[in-house]
Amino acid sequence: MIERTEKRRLTDIDQCKGLAIFLVIVGHILPSASWLWANWFLWLNHTIYQFHMPFFMFLSGLVTLYTYRPLRSWEDYTSYASRRFRRFLPGYVFFALLTSIGKFVLARHVYVERPPDNLLNDWVRFAVRPLESSATNLWYIYVLIAYAVILPPLLSLVRNNPVSLLPVAFVAHFVPLPDLFLLPQIAEYSFVFLLGGVVVRDYDRFVRHVDRWWRLWATVFLTLCVAWPFLQAPPVPAKFVIGMVSIPTLVGVVRCCWLRSGFLAMLGRYTYPIYLVNMLAIGISKAIIFKFTSWDGARFLVVGPVLVCAGLLVPVVAKKYVFSRIPWLDRITT
Repeated sequence: MIERTEKRRLTDIDQCKGLAIFLVIVGHILPSASWLWANWFLWLNHTIYQFHMPFFMFLSGLVTLYTYRPLRSWEDYTSYASRRFRRFLPGYVFFALLTSIGKFVLARHVYVERPPDNLLNDWVRFAVRPLESSATNLWYIYVLIAYAVILPPLLSLVRNNPVSLLPVAFVAHFVPLPDLFLLPQIAEYSFVFLLGGVVVRDYDRFVRHVDRWWRLWATVFLTLCVAWPFLQAPPVPAKFVIGMVSIPTLVGVVRCCWLRSGFLAMLGRYTYPIYLVNMLAIGISKAIIFKFTSWDGARFLVVGPVLVCAGLLVPVVAKKYVFSRIPWLDRITT
C-alpha cells in the first residue's frame, strides 16, 4: 500500500456508499425466506441480494485500505486491531443486545420477526452463529472485525500489496467452511474487499475506466440479472459474477451527472448508524403498521416506501439529534 501524507475525500465514494446502503435497506424490509404478495418486489429483492453486499464490501475494502498504514511491528498491529475493535465491537454488542431484548419483550404484544425464544442462547449465537441470532442483520460488522484481525498480517507478508492476496481470496470464496464464526462469509467477501484495496492504489485510473465503459458494464449487468435464473447450473455462483459486474456499473451510474445526489452523499456519510439502527426502525414501523393494516396487494405500494424511508431516515435523525447528545452512544455509532 502506498503511503499518503494527505487524503483527499473521495466524494463520489460517499455517494456510492449512499446507494449501497439504500439497496441494503430495500433488501431488509422483506423478511428472509418469506413470500410477499407483491411478486415483482420478491423478484427485485432476490436480484438485489445477488449484488448489493459484494458492492458494499468492495466499498468497505476501498475505504479501509485507502486510510490503511503499513504495519512495521507487533505494536503497530495490536494498536491497529485495538482501534478497529473499539470502532466496531461496542456498536455490534450494544445493538445486538438491544435488538434481542427488544424483540423478546415486544413479541408478546406486537408483530416481531425472528424473536428469540431464549435470551441467553440468543446472546451465545451473537458470537458463534450470528446469522442464527435475532440480530442477523449485524453480521457485516462481525466480518469487518474479523478482517481487522486477519488482513494486516497477511498484507505484511506480501509487502502490503493486496493484489498478491487476490488468488488466495478467490480460492477461499469456493472452499466449504463450517458455519461457525461467519467463516463462510469472511471467505466469501474477502475477494471483493481486497479488490477495493487494489482499486484504490490507482483510483484515478479506475474512475477513468468506469467513466468510459460503464454503459457497457451496465448492459452486461442487466443482462445477467435477467438471464441468470434461466442458465443451467453455472459453475460460478451468481453473487460472485453479478456482484463483480455490479461494481463498475454502480460506480458509473453514481458518477453520472444526472444521478449525482446530495441525498446519496448524506446517506453515505451516515452509512454506519443507518446500518446499526435500520432494522430496529423497520421492525418498529412494521409493528405499528401491522396493528392497523397489512402490506397485502396494493397496500404494499404505500407500506414498502414507508418502511424504506423509516430504515434510512430514522437512523439519521437518531444519530443527529439523539446519539450526538450522548457521548458514548455518539462514539459507538460514528
